[in-house]
Amino acid sequence: MLLESKTESPPTATKLKQAITTLLSDGAPPTAERLKNLFQNGGIYYEAKLLHAAKQDPQRFREIADGDLKGLLLSALKETGAGAFSAHFKSAISAQLNNLETQQAVNLLAQLDGGTFQFQIPFFTGAGFSTAALSVERDGQGAADPQGKGAPGYNLLFLLDLENFGRTRIDAHVGERELRVIFYVDRASSIALLRQELPSFREMLLAMGYREALLAAKPLKDIPAEKRQKFDAIAVGAPTSVHLLDVKA
Repeated sequence: MLLESKTESPPTATKLKQAITTLLSDGAPPTAERLKNLFQNGGIYYEAKLLHAAKQDPQRFREIADGDLKGLLLSALKETGAGAFSAHFKSAISAQLNNLETQQAVNLLAQLDGGTFQFQIPFFTGAGFSTAALSVERDGQGAADPQGKGAPGYNLLFLLDLENFGRTRIDAHVGERELRVIFYVDRASSIALLRQELPSFREMLLAMGYREALLAAKPLKDIPAEKRQKFDAIAVGAPTSVHLLDVKA
């Protein structure tokens, strides 16, 4: 990792390393609590948290800066100007900041366009870290409840490229007790593997309480044009690498 060194690290580098370890759970599978922590402290809401603190409790500025990935990256970048880090580390810090700010801009434009929320999820595959780009959009539809009101569902799009699996796009719709998912993959061997595992995956989903679980695996070329455009829009904010970890995404 780029944050590791044989010499004593400056305080900001130590905090930054601890934050990355916490956010990425040191390779452990993601949980709802870890994902919540990633969304809240992964840099996307940094300015929003500062604005809220300015109105409610300005004394929390330092706490927010020390607990948010973007705040730590900005502090580390400032220290690079004083020669506290190597040029290689400065380049990695700048690249990750650019990536975060691209995510913020893409997410803002997406929400202004149609209420879609976009973000990225780093995770461990067993061989290294990769990044999944995710788009979530409320569809405003769903089965009617006893009062006649529809329970909203959500349209989810995942974009993920794995070196040993291939380019993968996942189109999902999640309702209160319904799930529909289509896996689009560019490798025939990966499609065959998915189709082999989907029945057991469906049984697991039904055991979790889903009333309906429709799953399918198709070639990447079969993505409808409208969905392809949405996946391309998500890819605008997807990084080619996780620079601070110095691994291929």
